[in-house]
Amino acid sequence: MVLLLGEQWRAAVLPGQILCVAGMVAAVLTGFAQVLLAAGRPKALFRFNICVLAVYAGAVWVTASHGIVAVAIAVVGVYLGMLVAVYG
Repeated sequence: MVLLLGEQWRAAVLPGQILCVAGMVAAVLTGFAQVLLAAGRPKALFRFNICVLAVYAGAVWVTASHGIVAVAIAVVGVYLGMLVAVYG
């Protein structure tokens, strides 16, 4: 980011790198919702998404006072938890 956007973006490099891990996990999770819908389980998907929303919001709320890096790590943790819940 620094080479492309300039020195003022240096602080965004570490959170961006951490969030790349969340992006990789999100790519693995792609299609999970469609499988549940195709299996006729929309209520299960709805409940799962409500739980994920609650955990995601809680993780951000708890870590927000510790800085953006902590929030990025929490987001990765939520995505890893989703991965375990879906495929574990």
